Amino acid sequence: MSVELLDSPRFYGYRVRRQIGGKAYQEYLSLIKGGKRLKGKHRILIKKQAELRDACLLYTSDAADE
Repeated sequence: MSVELLDSPRFYGYRVRRQIGGKAYQEYLSLIKGGKRLKGKHRILIKKQAELRDACLLYTSDAADE
């Protein structure tokens, strides 16, 4: 799985990163809304979205390998 939680002054959220056919794909899902950090169920929902996107990219990379 290539989902990472990034917590820096510039960005707080999840990064989905995958390499497909030699091309790098990176997507960011923010955990900040209205200037506030998301917690609890909202954070879990964003993490699930990131994991789902990672699974989609993994499926795409498997299809590209065939």
